[in-house]
Amino acid sequence: MFKVNGNQIEEFKLYLAKFIALKGISATREGVVASLKFLTTFIKEQLNGEVELLPTSTTPAIYTELRGKNSETVLLYGHYDVMEADDLGWQTPPFVLTEIAGRYYGRGCGDNKGQLLAQLLGIATYLREYGELPINLKILIEGQEEQGSRDLNKLVQKYQTSLLADIDYVLVIDGSKNVNGKNVIRLGNRGLLAFELGVKVATRDLHSGNFGNVSENAALKLIGYLNKCYDFRTKRVKIPEFYADIQPATTQELEWIKKLPLPQGQTGSNVAYYHKLMFEPTFNINGMQSGYTGAKLKTIIPHKAFVRCDCRLVWGQRPELIRRQLEQLYHEELARGELEIKFLAEIAPSKTDSSSPYLMELVKDIREVTGDCLIEPIMPGTVPNYVWTDTLKVPTFTVSFANFDQNNHSVNENISRHAFWNGIEIVYHFLERKKRYYGTNI
Repeated sequence: MFKVNGNQIEEFKLYLAKFIALKGISATREGVVASLKFLTTFIKEQLNGEVELLPTSTTPAIYTELRGKNSETVLLYGHYDVMEADDLGWQTPPFVLTEIAGRYYGRGCGDNKGQLLAQLLGIATYLREYGELPINLKILIEGQEEQGSRDLNKLVQKYQTSLLADIDYVLVIDGSKNVNGKNVIRLGNRGLLAFELGVKVATRDLHSGNFGNVSENAALKLIGYLNKCYDFRTKRVKIPEFYADIQPATTQELEWIKKLPLPQGQTGSNVAYYHKLMFEPTFNINGMQSGYTGAKLKTIIPHKAFVRCDCRLVWGQRPELIRRQLEQLYHEELARGELEIKFLAEIAPSKTDSSSPYLMELVKDIREVTGDCLIEPIMPGTVPNYVWTDTLKVPTFTVSFANFDQNNHSVNENISRHAFWNGIEIVYHFLERKKRYYGTNI
């Protein structure tokens, strides 16, 4: 079985170092052009692929198609943009690849440049050995993922009958391994509806002694509106039909989550723990502000207040329906101008059927390289995989090449050398098994 050797380690590390140094910051677009050029050159020189840049409202997506000997077609998805790097707390320069104690440090090492490069290096290494691919690979690399993939669905809709036609399944290489360090395959993810409720009752804050009982308090009024959509006693969302269409976990999915380890510090049933994370929706207040928030007392009546909420949605829930129901719930308040709603994010949940014939093939590939592979039926977080399952209508599997403690979006982001090498080896082995399969089944 293929294993990364000493000479390759230095070569692969050099590629990663160059890629990290180019930045490609999503918010400021610093280094985006250089990152595009790096990937374009790599694909042309190492994969013999032609590159097409697909325009968006900001940074373009990269598309290439690598033709193989057989008709099976897999789409590989990743992203080249990274988060900004706050220098405070970094133990190394964030855009200088630094190796310490078996880890590569730098912004993008885990999310997603390291994982993206592992895919491409795995393909390149296979091509060096065999000269041609056993199956067709389509590769889409976007540059807006750290901005919520704002144009990805439009892009998929535009090209679903041309560039993105005839795809059998999608591999999304992103995220982290399980807490115990084992590789995982995820079949879906929770969706998201985020919104802000705002109240304004006057033009300025008022003195509570002079105006108490005769002037409205924006914070208290906002709490009343919150009580209309969420019951803090029962911890239930009061938006009509919020829970109506939720699909229960299947017997197979419950069997899979029985095998998932509890994170350190958690007690009780692992089934109950993961069921809450994967199959139950949430209502979360992620920020609120009103009145005086300084260290001392200031006896004022706040004239405005806002709260930002997010709901993680599970399979069966539709964010557009819940959005409309929320607007209807506050119809009278909105009509009178007493309340303002701003919708901040709307991403549908995604799920691939557990009976997909491709699933156990992927599990076998990863187990043969790493020794084990867990199946997570749902990723608790939110990614835009609905564009593949709902728009493109193909099975989608999220495979993670980065370590659990990669610190993505935080200081000292890293990918372990072992995880990076394993990613390359998994892609190589995936292609080699396809070669063996079609070599005896043409």
